[in-house]
Amino acid sequence: MRITWLGHATFLVETGNQVIYIDPYLDPYTKLQLPKATLILISHWHPDHCTRESVEMLLADETVIMGTADAASEFNGCITLAAGEMKRHGGVVIHATAAQTTDHIGGHDEEGFVIGFLLELEGKKLYYTGDTDMLPSMQGLKPDVAIIPVGGTTTMGPEEAARAVHEMGAKISIPMHWGAQTGTRDDPELFKEYVERDAQQRVIILNPGEMVEL
Repeated sequence: MRITWLGHATFLVETGNQVIYIDPYLDPYTKLQLPKATLILISHWHPDHCTRESVEMLLADETVIMGTADAASEFNGCITLAAGEMKRHGGVVIHATAAQTTDHIGGHDEEGFVIGFLLELEGKKLYYTGDTDMLPSMQGLKPDVAIIPVGGTTTMGPEEAARAVHEMGAKISIPMHWGAQTGTRDDPELFKEYVERDAQQRVIILNPGEMVEL
């Protein structure tokens, strides 16, 4: 499994013959040569997480799009997902998870407006939390990899995100939602410091365009 951070909250996940984009918000002038998508997942329809132009850049004839009801209304054939639902695509199992912010200015306190994704692939679990606070449903998920916001303001900051990672028992965490729209490099660094106080847990900080293979 190869995970590439494309900035802010956008990720490319490659496994076998699957090319998965989560929340594709792409700089139209990006110099990265990106492969076409087999699957696009949209956690909510906000312009810092997904744009029509970004999706169209990644589409191929066989591309499947899954996302919230708002996202589905934007793209013909988009499969609607709500928290608690499960779909399969190729060898990947996609669980839609709850996501909600109640403690942050400008967050998403409407239940169901945002979802996260728990992907089962290669015998591993990858958890993309979406824009969210720490929720009881995270407890004990034990993902192999958690992708979690740390930039504060509208979502969790470093300390709260670290508590969430400890509660869920993630082996590896990748911080997102920092450095562009919100947050600075200090946020993932502080998050890493908090998380790695538990010797069993590790944080990987990526730069935009950087990939890690797990």
